[in-house]
Amino acid sequence: MASSPPKKNAAFTIYLPILDADGDLVAGGTALTSTLSGDGAVFAAGPVPTDEGEGFYSIALTAAQMNFDAVAGVLKTTTAGAKNTPFTLYTAVRQVDALAFPVVSGRGV
Repeated sequence: MASSPPKKNAAFTIYLPILDADGDLVAGGTALTSTLSGDGAVFAAGPVPTDEGEGFYSIALTAAQMNFDAVAGVLKTTTAGAKNTPFTLYTAVRQVDALAFPVVSGRGV
């Protein structure tokens, strides 16, 4: 199971829907592309998304693409009526699973 938030400088896969103007899922999107921006830099071509079925798609980001405090991106398709899907990931050096909690008598986690 994935921890939260996404870890800085570690590969991460994000799963997103593509919707049409009515809010319906768009399955079988054509000519899938993505663009990415790290920490507000100019958007550039990102990895090719994968069709996961039922209108959901995944984008596998590399460790280098996640080496920012904020990663913004857009999932795109040329399918008629489909809308672009924007996303923002805020990364952290430590994830919730890695946090050490002090054990104090009667209050340990």
